[in-house]
Amino acid sequence: MTDRALCARCQRDGDNTSAGFWCTDCGELVCNACTKFHKKLTPPHTIVHIDQVQNLSSTLLELSRKCEYHPDQKIVLFCCQHDRVLCDSCGMTESHQNCKSIVSIEKAAKGVKNGAAVFDMEKRMENICQRTVTIEKEPMQVSAVLDIDQQGHAHARPQSDQKSLCLVTSFKTSEIDGGVNIHCGCFIPGKRLLLANSYYENIYVCDLDGSNVRSIELQYNPCSVALYFNNKALVSSHRRFFQIVDLDTLEPGSNIGVGLECTVITSVNGDMCVRNSNSSLSMVDIDGVEQRKIFTTSDPLYLSINKSNEIYYIASNDDKVFVTTSDGKGRVFYDSPELKGLMGFAVDDNNDAYVSTVDSNAIYKISQDGQKHDIILNEEDGIKGPMGLSYNDLTKELMIINEEGLSIMIYKMQ
Repeated sequence: MTDRALCARCQRDGDNTSAGFWCTDCGELVCNACTKFHKKLTPPHTIVHIDQVQNLSSTLLELSRKCEYHPDQKIVLFCCQHDRVLCDSCGMTESHQNCKSIVSIEKAAKGVKNGAAVFDMEKRMENICQRTVTIEKEPMQVSAVLDIDQQGHAHARPQSDQKSLCLVTSFKTSEIDGGVNIHCGCFIPGKRLLLANSYYENIYVCDLDGSNVRSIELQYNPCSVALYFNNKALVSSHRRFFQIVDLDTLEPGSNIGVGLECTVITSVNGDMCVRNSNSSLSMVDIDGVEQRKIFTTSDPLYLSINKSNEIYYIASNDDKVFVTTSDGKGRVFYDSPELKGLMGFAVDDNNDAYVSTVDSNAIYKISQDGQKHDIILNEEDGIKGPMGLSYNDLTKELMIINEEGLSIMIYKMQ
């Protein structure tokens, strides 16, 4: 309980009066004046000091006076005809709209002695007490996600804020071209994936479950791949160009020269960014014409760009996540002792970031403000040697290149 606890009845009358007591019959907080009223009811309500229930979480206390059928509303009425407690919404339903005797819960309490409503409230309070005992005796059964800030401090996140992941599919890359270790990949239209291995002069298109594999031959070793709008893919090389691939015909197209080299490429909504040296990035158009050069303090290894033209990258020699804004200003986006061995990176449509780490065999989610992270997948989920990530904004799916490229896992955000 806190000093800001307010009397429930006074709140219904428009007054914010501090509450110092708890009515176990009504299941709500009461002030000193209302306490006298509750004690005069027939039978008298049981009132306890707020300190006696301070071990009950505010969530459990709220539950006792929330409607069973409309959890976002409180019990404020009593139907004498059906002998039931109601919220405002219940009073408007077909079951009670013709009832002639619906009164406030306070008025009803004066004459109700052994009705079903009293029994119902008592049972609900009993259930709350049982839940509290369970939580106190078996704390490990209560699941929670811990947010970890940049200093490594853990903070429990309210359960309502938790986002779960559901495994959609997974497959071994041994099913691709006789067995290929995949180093990078991305989602492409048609519920397909575009995958690459930097040691082979090929890229591969397959369905989400690894079936219907098509191999596209190149004249170089691919470094990274990215989707460009809906019908083209971009493939970077160790040389001074990237190549356009037609995703309808699966035919490689033109080589587009750019910068000193083009080892990493990323794209969103037609905007492209390439790594063209160990200390710079370039925003380019589809013809390779440089629109803007961005100088970096570390060598970019993995890139991702969001819809606001903010460029995120992981450096090859630094376990930090950097971001460069659309005006060219760069800064450290996230730095935590928990993150070691960063090998993959992706940004979703809410600007939350995802990183994979080979040191801890885990997938981390970093909040869009760069203030905290939490572990969303780990070894218990089968994560081992994660090498790369890709996020699909349309389907809310996250692809994980796992087991050092020997398997692919796809999770859906729920």
